[in-house]
Parts: sequence; C-alpha cells; structure tokens
Amino acid sequence: MSNLLVTPKVHLVFGTCSQLRGLYAQYTLLLSLLVCLCSIGFSKIATADTFSLEQAVQLAIQHDPLLKGNAYREQGFKADADAASYWSNPQMSVSMQNLPTDGFAIDQEPMSQIKVGFKQQLPRGDENHYSQKKYQVMASKVGSYAK
Repeated sequence: MSNLLVTPKVHLVFGTCSQLRGLYAQYTLLLSLLVCLCSIGFSKIATADTFSLEQAVQLAIQHDPLLKGNAYREQGFKADADAASYWSNPQMSVSMQNLPTDGFAIDQEPMSQIKVGFKQQLPRGDENHYSQKKYQVMASKVGSYAK
C-alpha cells in the first residue's frame, strides 16, 4: 500500500453580480449601524457623571452577579431546611388484578380483585432534624460569603 496524501480542494463560488451587490449593501448597512451605536455609546461615556470611590464600590457590590447568586443559594438552602423538617409525600396506588382476558368483565370470574394501597416513608430516628441542621449550616456559610 502506498501512502496517499489527500488534500481537500476548496471551491469558492461567487454568485451573480446582483447577489454580490446585495451582500455588499448588507455589510455596508451593518458597518454603518455599528459605527452609529459606538458613537452613541462613546458620547454617553464622555458625558457620564463621575463617581467617588465609595460610590463605585457600592455600585459594584449591588450589581455583582456572584453576590446575587450567593444570596439566592442562601434562600434555597433555607427553603431546603424548612422542607427537611417534613415527611415525604404519601403515595397511593390502585390496581386491578386477575381480570379475565376474554371479556374484561370484573364479575365474570370470582378471582378478580381491586387493590388499593397507601404508602408513607417514615424517617429513621432524627434524620429530619440532622438534615435540617445541615441545610441551616450551609445557608449560614453561603450567607457569610454574600455579606
């Protein structure tokens, strides 16, 4: 077997002159729009009010996404702590058993049954108390970072 070097060939296909004029017009419009937006932005920057260092720090703290995220995480952990103090939701099931397959009439066979069940998971020992404490500690740790 010989080693063959395969090089991809790129074919540039330009459209008709009217298509090129349309693309040129679109790019020109986009460029002029960009220049207008930049000039508006720079004019607002030039006329913006000046801030003291304390004001700038306060604005940075108010708009910091990390601090906002930590505040939301703290709220979430507090909600999880409240939810951990409750039992899980009870479950109910209803089923039909031993139905005849030729007529699906419940009274055709004496073995047909309707089964109703309720299930509630109970926590072991102080599991709810400890998980509630865990979420409260996590909320306080995240809250200390947010402040």
